[in-house]
Amino acid sequence: MERILNTNIYKRGNSYLGLYVDDLIHIGPEDETNLHHLQLLQRFPQLTSIGYPDSVLGINLHQQDNIGISASRVIKELLDENKMSACNASLEPAEPGARLPTLQKAREMPMSMEITKAREICGKLNYITTTTRPDLAFATRQIASLTSHPTQQVQQAIIRVMRYLKGTVDLRIEFD
Repeated sequence: MERILNTNIYKRGNSYLGLYVDDLIHIGPEDETNLHHLQLLQRFPQLTSIGYPDSVLGINLHQQDNIGISASRVIKELLDENKMSACNASLEPAEPGARLPTLQKAREMPMSMEITKAREICGKLNYITTTTRPDLAFATRQIASLTSHPTQQVQQAIIRVMRYLKGTVDLRIEFD
């Protein structure tokens, strides 16, 4: 079985096995090999099957022809919490060519939102970025560097990312 990067996710053929604390998840097509793996796991009485999961740790699992992952639930919750569910969608996560100020310059400007709120939003954006949406990495990184002093420009950058998420809620990563 091949280990994927530094995670507790293992791959063999079309099958994926994930381990997290005391949970084990097996994802793959319903073929002879995977059915055999499931039969082997049933030999252990301490293991229980809860059937086919639709999400794990906030990550939605899509099992059709290919296996896919998305963070659509987390994104919808983020948009709802910040009253952005009905906002207009954006085509890019960041304004093309726009640059946020350095932290030193930002400290000379007035803050436009609470530090705690900015950090909370940034933490959720970071989770979405690292689990299923690498397209947000640049914008999230810029925002994260300024959450200790969120200016009007930082607030606008956060709004821009959320508007982008509004238009790409169902975007997902698919594995062949």
